[in-house]
Amino acid sequence: MPKLPPPQGPKRRANCSFCRKSYRVVGPLVEGPKNVFICEKCIGQSADMLRSAGSLSETDPLDDFPTPSQLKRKLDEYIIGQDDVKAVLSVLV
Repeated sequence: MPKLPPPQGPKRRANCSFCRKSYRVVGPLVEGPKNVFICEKCIGQSADMLRSAGSLSETDPLDDFPTPSQLKRKLDEYIIGQDDVKAVLSVLV
């Protein structure tokens, strides 16, 4: 992860809103709305908790996405004719 410069102005005293550690201790913080900050360690712990709860998948959802030829075959089942349009739609999706 690239090193970010420390916060400027009033944010220079920023702490992680989750573990309460200073950016000087944990490194760069990600800023959310209304001056909420989170450090890299807390982001990792949150992701681990979501994964263990089944809320965050280990696999890419696009891995199961059909190929253009599979989409074209599916469109062929429901649409008669319009081959050019079906081919274009299959590739655009």
